[in-house]
Amino acid sequence: QKFVKIRLAPVEPKSDDEDNEDQEDNKEEKQMLIVSGVDAEGIPATIFKGVKVRNNGKKIVEQKKKWMSTKEKRFKPDEYKFVIPKTLEIKDVDDNDNNDGNDENEEEKKNELEVSNIEQNVNEISECVIGDKKKGLVVELKFYGHYKEPNLFLTLNEYLDVLKDSGDGYVVLKLVMDPYTRIWTVGDKDEQLKDDKVKKLWSMYQNNNDNDD
Repeated sequence: QKFVKIRLAPVEPKSDDEDNEDQEDNKEEKQMLIVSGVDAEGIPATIFKGVKVRNNGKKIVEQKKKWMSTKEKRFKPDEYKFVIPKTLEIKDVDDNDNNDGNDENEEEKKNELEVSNIEQNVNEISECVIGDKKKGLVVELKFYGHYKEPNLFLTLNEYLDVLKDSGDGYVVLKLVMDPYTRIWTVGDKDEQLKDDKVKKLWSMYQNNNDNDD
């Protein structure tokens, strides 16, 4: 099993050498999505080889990473940051509207693996899709492949609904892969919260846990 931390935060101010013209106009309509790996205790961990995000099929470009020394990377594993709309909707998408100028959409159709379809040769599995790749805010998690983990596509809207009024908060999701079928299983919001160890890692329950102690 692995854990992914999904955080919503205010958009970070740009540096002086970046274009600030429309930042003030747009920041009220935008927010920062930060994706990172953690262990079962919520401690940062290097888990993902790469992360991509699409909103209703449209690719969202990852924000540039700041340079860090090797020592800094040891104590602050990779965070993947994306500027996303504050209002998240799940829309029916016309494939023609989201063609990035190549045959990527057609290739995705060929490679798409529905979670319910596990009859194919295990060695051929390269992707596992929970939800719909082209509907809602979808994160693609790429792993290092130590256990031949397929890429995981996961729709985030349901989990982020609990954070929409917080302005700055996070949830941690447990990801479980069957080592024989290499199929990922990710519980929905209610299933995640039934696990007390996972629930205590969600930002809105941090104070409650402190009081319980």
